[in-house]
Amino acid sequence: MKFINKKNIILFVIIILVLFLVLVVFLKGIFIKNNKANEKLYSLAGIFYDYYYEENKESTEEKTKEFFSEFKDKGLTVNLSVLKIYLNNRKEEDFSAFKNCDDEKTKVIVYPTSPFNKDDYKVETVLSCK
Repeated sequence: MKFINKKNIILFVIIILVLFLVLVVFLKGIFIKNNKANEKLYSLAGIFYDYYYEENKESTEEKTKEFFSEFKDKGLTVNLSVLKIYLNNRKEEDFSAFKNCDDEKTKVIVYPTSPFNKDDYKVETVLSCK
């Protein structure tokens, strides 16, 4: 009895291709979902920093630069649960992109950059989503 014939080989190749396509579609879905969450998190970081900057702006430009320069290396780390509280008190934000994310482990780190004006910062995002 011969188990290896052309029909079995073709069937095996087709099954492997179908499984590969299913895997690609699944991974693409996860990547797109996480990319949207990452973009939203980046956007929320900018909104947060705008408010934070205004609340902590000092009486002089020099004092403001001094205050924010303290965070240039360590950054301002804010997790998703704090962002939700902080931003919901100011304006309604859509947090639906994070429904499968851990509120404590998902976070942003905002690094003020020189010359330490309102729009001078870099953002690092950390997603912890299923």
